[in-house]
Amino acid sequence: MQKRVIKFILYGSRARGVAAEDSDLDLVALVDEKTPEIERALDDLAYGVMWDFDFKPVISIKVFSEERFRSSTEKGMSFYRHVEKEGIPV
Repeated sequence: MQKRVIKFILYGSRARGVAAEDSDLDLVALVDEKTPEIERALDDLAYGVMWDFDFKPVISIKVFSEERFRSSTEKGMSFYRHVEKEGIPV
């Protein structure tokens, strides 16, 4: 079975519209199954984009399985609730 990204969610200061010029770009990547290979592929993708744009902004990607993200949100874990509340699907 091929692993895939289900969606990206922008969160943090850029999602809130209060980012400074040097603010990083925070993303959550929800995947069907988190593996080292998919994390590496997403890191490589982010690095390629940053390289093309002179590392402005720096892109930070946190990778979670959709199941873990959903269960952690339901448990009330603050980071996940925060992303769900302010996050913008991209």
